Amino acid sequence: MKAPIIANNHGDLLLFKTVERAREYLEPLDVLNDEYVLYDSEGRLLRAVAKSDRGPIEILEAESSPMHKEILQHDIVHFLQRVGEPRSALEGCSLDERVLIAIRYPTG
Repeated sequence: MKAPIIANNHGDLLLFKTVERAREYLEPLDVLNDEYVLYDSEGRLLRAVAKSDRGPIEILEAESSPMHKEILQHDIVHFLQRVGEPRSALEGCSLDERVLIAIRYPTG
């Protein structure tokens, strides 16, 4: 699992510099209600687990290799366009470059 951790909450992205920060920020009730789709910065699908609505939250790898890279790239581009980044600035960027741009926007 490679940080930053990206949580997609119905199109709103939250980017966390560490797994620990994601665990602290995400609400256990939201995790129980499947409000987030989580990825690491390589496009590996992650799984958040909470045993109760009071936590704690555990974040686990849902796949051993990054199989959701293209979906994550799409989600990041969509998010960055919504916050005002021009599409032309994102064309030709690698996933790593797009993550570095996205992490500049304040989230969790």
